[in-house]
Amino acid sequence: MIRDSIVFSDTKPIYVTQVLVKNGGPGVVLSDTFYENILYDVISNPVKSVQDVNLIFQNIRNNLILSGLYKNVDVKLDLDERASLLNHSLKLSTEQIGIESVVPISATLNMTPLYLTPYKNYVTFNTSNTQNSVSLNRDWINLFGTSDTGTIKLSADLNQTKSEIDKKSIDAKFTMPLLRNSSIRTILESKCSIAKPRNDTMKQFELNIGLTKLKLIGGIKSLPIFYSGLNIQRKQTTLGPLSDEESETEIIGNISDEVINSLSLKSEYITDSRFYTSKFPSGGHLFKLVHQHVLNETNSISNEIKKNISNINMSFEKHISTLNDQITSSFIFDGHVGVPLQSTFANLNSGEFWDNEKEIFKTLCQNDIKVSHKVGLVSSFRVPNIPITSPIRFQLSVLGINKSKRMAEYLKNYSADTGVSLVYKGDHSQMKLSYQIPLIHGNDNKHSGLSFDVAVTYC
Repeated sequence: MIRDSIVFSDTKPIYVTQVLVKNGGPGVVLSDTFYENILYDVISNPVKSVQDVNLIFQNIRNNLILSGLYKNVDVKLDLDERASLLNHSLKLSTEQIGIESVVPISATLNMTPLYLTPYKNYVTFNTSNTQNSVSLNRDWINLFGTSDTGTIKLSADLNQTKSEIDKKSIDAKFTMPLLRNSSIRTILESKCSIAKPRNDTMKQFELNIGLTKLKLIGGIKSLPIFYSGLNIQRKQTTLGPLSDEESETEIIGNISDEVINSLSLKSEYITDSRFYTSKFPSGGHLFKLVHQHVLNETNSISNEIKKNISNINMSFEKHISTLNDQITSSFIFDGHVGVPLQSTFANLNSGEFWDNEKEIFKTLCQNDIKVSHKVGLVSSFRVPNIPITSPIRFQLSVLGINKSKRMAEYLKNYSADTGVSLVYKGDHSQMKLSYQIPLIHGNDNKHSGLSFDVAVTYC
């Protein structure tokens, strides 16, 4: 919000004599370099019209809010009474050359900071009826005084059957805003993992480099986020010795010393307007759309080169609460479509295609296009005789999943189940106890049964 105690026409020239920065309380402090870049338009040319000054300080306010360090920024413009001598000399100078006199003003930035911890270290233990894992995490914010953020995560998964670690991974992410525009951030993200399914060894490396754009839009509660960048992946699979119970025909898709390299263009759009009651979403929506276009993918075994593969992922959540947040109904959807453009549409211009277009198009869709999705309804209820702010909820769910690799297998791979759950979400721990009943088996062999998932975090 910009407040001013001066009343002039929009074209009146004014001179910004000083900019005062006031923090409303303890918080993360930005560097002088950051302020110099944010205030560059004022410092480089302090004489502007009233209209230009208002636009510039509105942009400065938005940049400070988008830094993620401040809850509110209030800009106040006042006549600079201490600059009376300057005002007199400016008036004499402008009168001599016959132009309108310049008015000196001072600007004050009153900022209300968020109470953030510069560094955060924590350990998370997770256990379920199928997996045990542990992760070490370190997060930081504003390390260089530029509202930069970073995180490092080390994790390991324990095989319950063999009592040994079957997956290790390290993830790192760093973001930093552009010098004069906090709404645009550079992102550097890397992921490395080593997994051992059965006796094989699978190594994977992924690197994302790109820019993300945040945008303040008045009148809505969500903050749209745009991302665009490069994605580089390398996957290496080494086939291990077979156990006595296994045969070569039982291992599908694992080829000794297979290396797959890929280069993709990745873009994302996210908008999130969800609001919560005690860690549970009670309203709003989440929409996420990811498009990954594979420019080049090579395979060391087959020497095959794939190009122009388009992968689209979409996630959507909608939450509606009734009876004063005692009942929350949620719709959840997560889908994926993969289309190899080069092979699917290679024959579009051939005469043979137009002669048998329906049959060819049907064959292409069934064999080339990959589709998978998850869709469900979840109802959360307040547990009787417990306050609405309690971290415990009772849930009923119906969930349908399709993990087909091709359109031709769509119906064969469809499965669905329903269940009841008791869910706890606290500040440092989460627990979910569920009983699931399969409705449609598809190609899996799920049975009715009890499952649990517990996560505990130590800071």
